[in-house]
Amino acid sequence: MSGATQAQGKKDMDPQLFEDWKTYYQGCEKLSEFQGIDGAITALTYISNGKQLFIVSESGSAVIVEAATGKLVKKLAGHKESILDAAVSKDGKYAATASSDDTVKVWDIAAGTEWRSLKHPNDV
Repeated sequence: MSGATQAQGKKDMDPQLFEDWKTYYQGCEKLSEFQGIDGAITALTYISNGKQLFIVSESGSAVIVEAATGKLVKKLAGHKESILDAAVSKDGKYAATASSDDTVKVWDIAAGTEWRSLKHPNDV
């Protein structure tokens, strides 16, 4: 399943975000290619500046890419298993990722580093 197909099927995805994403990729051969992302996309959201996307995948990849080009800005490493969901703070300073490795990680977006890691006894 391509990342576009998976994202399209995500019920709680912002409809405008998906339309923007779909419009940009209409002319591309592959709908699922973003630099630095491996595996199916499990969540994507704009960072507050509107020029970048925060994208996570089933492979445990978390990246920040330019929304207009898909070019990699930063890759955030730390999860050992699939990332199930992600959110970005309204001010665009932090992102949070929830993983099947039983952790929630909070990331400093500007630095591209893990700010906090919260352990949970089950998938989060």
